[in-house]
Amino acid sequence: MVSGGIWGYYAWGTYWLWTPKELWTSILWLFYSLYLHLRLQGAKWERTVAWAAIIGFGVTIFTYLGVSMLMKSSHSF
Repeated sequence: MVSGGIWGYYAWGTYWLWTPKELWTSILWLFYSLYLHLRLQGAKWERTVAWAAIIGFGVTIFTYLGVSMLMKSSHSF
C-alpha cells in the first residue's frame, strides 16, 4: 500500500485520491487487522471472531463486486 501511494504521487501528483475502490480497500485492510488481533484474545472471543469472519467475507465481496458495479472510480476493473 505504501508503494502504491508513492506510485500514485508520481502518476497523479497526490498520494491518495479518495476513490471508492481505494477507500473500501483500506477499510478491508483495517477490518482484517482488527480480525487478526481479535483472534489473539483467547477462547472467550471465539464467537465474536466467527461473526467477524462472516462480516469480513461480506466486506470483501462488497469491495470486489459492489464498489466496481455501484460506484464510479478510476480503479474500475
